[in-house]
Amino acid sequence: MSSTYQQVIRGALINCTVTQNYNVHSGSLQGEMLKILDTQHVIQNSIIHGNSAYNGRQVSTNLVITNSIVQGGHANGMNILDLDPLFNAPYAGTSTNFDATAYDYHPVPSSPAVNAGNNDLLPEDSPFDLGGDPRIQGGTVDLGCYESDISTALPVTSRPLATWSYDPGSRMIRIPGSAAVLGAMIVLHDTRGREVLRTRIIGDTQPLVLPTGVYIATNQQLGRLKLVVP
Repeated sequence: MSSTYQQVIRGALINCTVTQNYNVHSGSLQGEMLKILDTQHVIQNSIIHGNSAYNGRQVSTNLVITNSIVQGGHANGMNILDLDPLFNAPYAGTSTNFDATAYDYHPVPSSPAVNAGNNDLLPEDSPFDLGGDPRIQGGTVDLGCYESDISTALPVTSRPLATWSYDPGSRMIRIPGSAAVLGAMIVLHDTRGREVLRTRIIGDTQPLVLPTGVYIATNQQLGRLKLVVP
């Protein structure tokens, strides 16, 4: 079972991922994996894919679905995509019980879920995805409970040479053993992928002057570092 929910309010599933739920009953028990009898409930900005189907359906027909990926489609809906969501590392075993936390259901950069949602449908009190990352990256919300990893759009880096970290108290990046990378460039991008700063490594501590926000620091030798400036 791999249902992962981001927001459930007032009869709505918003930015949820429901995937790889299997009907393993050997008898006559049948029905859609998401079966809701009332007609006032809605599903929005979500992914419903890879579950046991009932008459080709993942969801009962009376539900109103908008801006979502639904395998097999959904007649009672708008802006429905019947496409593979292209998860990063989903479960690939047989149709049986498994621990979903051992797998990665983030959409890959080429996923049709990326930037395919409707920002107006996102509740104001949901600024982060299920993993704690900023909910809207690249200007438009992704479908499902996870936003795509913006760092995949940043320059390719080599295997990390050393461990580095960010100290929000002193607003400094700490680079143990920095002698090997003195003078090398650190490039910082914001959550929309825009470059905001370039700075050369001057020592074990690297001061940063940045507005409050979430950033990705990149260096060819050190790799990438996600940092939150309070």
